[in-house]
Amino acid sequence: MNLTGRQLKGFVTWLYTGDLTECARKNDTDLYVFADQVDILALRRAALSEIVRKDKLLTYDRLAYIHSNLARGSPLLRWVTDHYIAHWQPDHDEDDSCPLDSDTDPDHNLARFVYQVLKGVAIRDDVDLPGCRCCNDVCEYHEHPSKEEWEASMLTRLFFLLTSASNSD
Repeated sequence: MNLTGRQLKGFVTWLYTGDLTECARKNDTDLYVFADQVDILALRRAALSEIVRKDKLLTYDRLAYIHSNLARGSPLLRWVTDHYIAHWQPDHDEDDSCPLDSDTDPDHNLARFVYQVLKGVAIRDDVDLPGCRCCNDVCEYHEHPSKEEWEASMLTRLFFLLTSASNSD
């Protein structure tokens, strides 16, 4: 995957500061795919956190893009599937129809995705239930290699939240 000049600038800024620029936040799925291809775990986590923060269903063209560029079982693909299961409703497709023909989806990635989502939707109790895993436990998708690393990142996040709250007072 090639980054545009603005995306590359966002990546370099992230390298130096640890913060995603506005351009990087707008191109979070591109950044995640790039981070996956060059194996930068921290950038995958940052991009995934940004995607989760937006709390929007990805469009079908974005879904096709990430499915064709990420390995099955990718944390982003797992999150997207969980997010669609928890939040998708038929009226979402009025503005963004899903192309399931083999010309636009020769590998049938979207068809497999839709099948997984529909299996999950069939057994969910309701849409947009509070406490869903996809919105409330982003660390579930962050690829923590051990419980110790997960606990350390949770403490770091808690510290950041507490210091941010005290700085805004």
